[in-house]
Formats: sequence, structure tokens, C-alpha cells
Amino acid sequence: MLLLDAGHGGLLRGRYTTRGKMFDHGPLHQFHAGGIIYEGLINRAIVNSISEKLDRIHFPNIIVSDPALDTTLATRIKLANEKAPRNSLYMSVHANASKTHRATGWEVFHAPGSAAGERAAKLLHAEAVKVLGGRTPDRGVKSANFFVLANTKMPAILSENLFFDNINDAKVLFEPGIIDAIAQAHVNAALRYFA
Repeated sequence: MLLLDAGHGGLLRGRYTTRGKMFDHGPLHQFHAGGIIYEGLINRAIVNSISEKLDRIHFPNIIVSDPALDTTLATRIKLANEKAPRNSLYMSVHANASKTHRATGWEVFHAPGSAAGERAAKLLHAEAVKVLGGRTPDRGVKSANFFVLANTKMPAILSENLFFDNINDAKVLFEPGIIDAIAQAHVNAALRYFA
């Protein structure tokens, strides 16, 4: 089973609820709300696409993040740990940001010492390179003690799908078909992981 987590950001009654998980690129650009781009909407679009693709092939998956609210990481992990059968993988999907707004690229993380997590991360990296290779820097596979990686009872990975606060990456994220292609890379990696 694949446990899917749509990173950060919440939208309640049409209003974005998560400070710091948005960026205004200015009036010359058109993203979610004029020049404003919201991480949570990107994350949900990717996760929803992953889930729909898996549903079509009857592959078991559960979205542990809320459709609108920015629930706590502990709430998501608790749900995943309670719902997941023994052979599961947790995928947390994000878009990145930096203090300078100049960082760019794609990367994936796994928990230190998790051989299964590292294998899943490498599989996703290989699939992402097929989609994004040459269009944005490859920041590679890394290990980190992020909360969602360290506290799941199953192997877990966390993808950072470009930097939403970098104008070049933001434009890539809004290209027709790119969200679907990124989602398909996650699906392909999951299917290879469970094969």
C-alpha cells in the first residue's frame, strides 16, 4: 500500500491558511492568484494525480493529508501507522523554497539508515530524471531526519518538486502536463518498489 501525504499548506473556504508556504512573484506572472503561488495547491495536485492513477490500476493507496486543512505531521503519521499493512511505503510530496528565492531543482529524501527508504528514493530519482532532466538542476538523493521520515513504521520518502519561490521553477510547475508527469514519476517509482 502507498500512503500519500500532500506536504504543507491549507486552503479553507477559499482562503490560504498557511503562512510562509506561498510566494508572490509579482504582477507580471500568473499562477494561483495573480503572481502568488501556493505550495499546498501544488502538493495536492500532484498527490491527487498519483492517487487517481493508482486507483485506475486498482493499486491500494490512502491519502493521509486533509483535502483542505493543513493538519499536523503527527496526525498524518498516526493515520498512516494505523492504516498501513506491513508492506507499505509512505510518500510525502512537497515543493521547495529557499531564503534567497534563488535555489532551484528537484530532490528526494529518505531517513538515515533506512535501506528500503533509500531504495525507494533512488527509484523515484531515476523516474524524476526522465521527466525533469536537463530542465532543472538535479539535487539528487539525500538522507534527513525529517519528522515524516523518522516517525513512520514503514519506509518513507519525501520529494521536493522544484522551488515554488524561484520564478524559473515556478514556470516549469505551471507548464501544461508537468504536474501529471511528476505524478506519473511517483507512480512508476512506487510500482517498481513493490514489484
